[in-house]
Amino acid sequence: MAEQRITKRMVDGLEPRASEYTIWDRDLTGFGVRVRPTGSKSYIVAYRAGRGRSAPYRRQTIGAANKLSPDQARQEAERILAGATLGSDPAAELAAAKEAQTADRKAPKVRDLLDRFVAEHVDTRLKARTAYGYRHIIENVLKPELGDEPVRSLTPAQVAELHHKRRATKTHADQIVRVLSSAMSLAEQWGLRDPGSNPCRVRKFGSRRRERLFSDMEVAKLLNAVEALATAKTITEFQALGIKLLFATGCRVGEITALEWAFIDFEEGLIAWPDTKTGALVKPLTEEARDLLNAAPRIEGAPAVCPSKNLKAMRVETLEGAFEKTMAAAGVIAKENATTHLVRHWFCTKIYSDPTIPLPDQMRICGHRSVATAMRYAQLQMEAVKRAAEGSSKKRAAALQEARKKLEATNVVTLRTGG
Repeated sequence: MAEQRITKRMVDGLEPRASEYTIWDRDLTGFGVRVRPTGSKSYIVAYRAGRGRSAPYRRQTIGAANKLSPDQARQEAERILAGATLGSDPAAELAAAKEAQTADRKAPKVRDLLDRFVAEHVDTRLKARTAYGYRHIIENVLKPELGDEPVRSLTPAQVAELHHKRRATKTHADQIVRVLSSAMSLAEQWGLRDPGSNPCRVRKFGSRRRERLFSDMEVAKLLNAVEALATAKTITEFQALGIKLLFATGCRVGEITALEWAFIDFEEGLIAWPDTKTGALVKPLTEEARDLLNAAPRIEGAPAVCPSKNLKAMRVETLEGAFEKTMAAAGVIAKENATTHLVRHWFCTKIYSDPTIPLPDQMRICGHRSVATAMRYAQLQMEAVKRAAEGSSKKRAAALQEARKKLEATNVVTLRTGG
């Protein structure tokens, strides 16, 4: 292997041989140009990673000769050799970086995790309505935004950035993080991330409590509008029936759309769902609900109480759409809270504000399993709150007045008489 000063003219004049060969620079030990049998030429640098002859021998490619000038390659070689003298191992570091890049390319991506998450968790463990919401977020938000990121390297900063980006709809932004967090927790169980490394521990916006409640006058307007829309065939008779049952039972909209005739026991006066959002559910069949069901038409071959045109159970979105038309026709405005769940809030408020019904019975009527959940729905009308506050104020005033009288009596000083 000859040594000579590496110049552009010299490099251009090198011819390929049957086997690879290297020309070393005579001025900078370790700097050379390599020529392959194909004719390609590359600048290289060679050094020992450490001191002594036992130190490992390294060769590192600097770059192609047709892309770098000899002077540029020489400067890079000097930098690498200086680093090796100070104890670094540039070739090993470069190899490790390439290995890490290769590992990242082969590592599972967030979209791969989300596909497994849907198949093994969402579709097998969640209720249909919840699963639908998860899949919508996954396909429309998480995959487009984070799908190409390696699962192992997703950071809290990236999640926080996505959360902030969706801040216009704060409740939805929080839900996006919750869905991703659930997937990342399973990624830890599946060995795709280190334990305790869930990157979704970001500060959420928090949902505002819904203070909006229907007044009795608004409910009367809504029920009148249901009748008018059904008569005008703007909504179907089964959509009208579904809305009336929401007001009569306080059920969730999914419970009404899933209600089948087989679930109703007219003799015992019970409605029993084998599976709902909270599991099996049994509710009393009131006279109001009984009258609605007795007057409802039954279609042969349709097990659902509120079937769609194809005789299958009505979709939740269909009944919600009919309710939106009803609110518009009634002139009832609820802004961002305009959902069928407001009906349930109204119903449960009526139940929980009735002092004649014991709390366990109130919870059974409303279909609540925990006292904490029950209390969230027990939103008393403001007039009742005012009356309670006023009554408490009068009791406090009376108690204080009585206390002052006793205090005055004990502070009486008897005056001496005589010398």
